[in-house]
Amino acid sequence: MNQILQRLADNHDVYWIDFGYQSVNSDGTIPRELMPDYLHLSPKGYEIWAEAIEDKLAGVLGDSPVKAAANAGAGLTGEWTWTMQTPNGPVTAPLILRQEGDSVKGKFARDQNRWPQIENGKVNGNEFSWIVKRDRPDGSSITYRMSGQVEGDKITAIAKTELDGQENTNEWSATRK
Repeated sequence: MNQILQRLADNHDVYWIDFGYQSVNSDGTIPRELMPDYLHLSPKGYEIWAEAIEDKLAGVLGDSPVKAAANAGAGLTGEWTWTMQTPNGPVTAPLILRQEGDSVKGKFARDQNRWPQIENGKVNGNEFSWIVKRDRPDGSSITYRMSGQVEGDKITAIAKTELDGQENTNEWSATRK
């Protein structure tokens, strides 16, 4: 159908803008984040569509393009400050995230020299999960299985760890800078 519609474009009365590649995963499937029922677009799907046609539409109307606010619809992408209560007291440090469709990459700061990377980051709507591994002073490592939700510029989440044979669950939160 798209091939037929593309041939109708004369760039005077009918325009063709190909942004379909922004709406599919690398394997060609449609992410639930963009089309939850595989028929109707989600707010994020409409955002991709609007961004794709904005410049052309503004030109046709003789208007200036309207750009969304910096963090509107940004999902998890951005610089954050995270806080977690630990047995040794609260830990607060930077967090850098980049959401790409239904995946997320990034890193947590433990201090200036230690930035554990996010592994296996997944996003489904406003819910996310990922794994972070960090080295301990005694030479061992600890794995955090993190999951939570993002609402605007606030993250609320939990981190599950296994340490010395016992599972621990800590709440943590983050605020976008």
